[in-house]
Amino acid sequence: MSLSLRVCLGDLKSFTTQVLTVAFLISLPSGATALTNVLRNLLTVKIIGSWIKLVFSIVKELSLASFMWSIPIWVLALIAIYVVNLHAIYDLRSTLVILRYLGATSRDVVKVLMLRLVLLSTLSWLLGWSLGLTASQVAFRISAYLVKAPYEVPVLNLSNLLQLAMLTYLMSFLGGLPSIIKLLRGKLIP
Repeated sequence: MSLSLRVCLGDLKSFTTQVLTVAFLISLPSGATALTNVLRNLLTVKIIGSWIKLVFSIVKELSLASFMWSIPIWVLALIAIYVVNLHAIYDLRSTLVILRYLGATSRDVVKVLMLRLVLLSTLSWLLGWSLGLTASQVAFRISAYLVKAPYEVPVLNLSNLLQLAMLTYLMSFLGGLPSIIKLLRGKLIP
């Protein structure tokens, strides 16, 4: 592992805990999206008669409920990333002070922290969508088995994955920005 990667990760156990915390929050909206996609995929089957408007309205309402439900989860992810990043800076405080005394500029220290945010975001996104998709598939399979219904596999489309990635990176950088600003103002390290 390269030195810059070791410096930005800090304690591996702490970094793993931080990735898992954010990933579990990301898994909730990804699982809800996968379940909503099942209903959308069922609509590709021809619906005959007057039931089509009812089914479309139910799917539309469920999609809206899933979206509204995911907003507080993304706010929690933002808060979690802020707390995680603040905790990471305090964990890396001695390392950052040593870097500063060795001649690293504050810009170099910010680069290290931004690399940490990118790694945190990427690993949380990968783990979060895979956990959410797996959980939704297991839940849907169990419910299909219990009611003896045909099994439809919950999936995430490429657009869903890109949306989750965009929101994860956005929340990571918005959550990490206040800590980096405090760092630049000299409130966290001298």
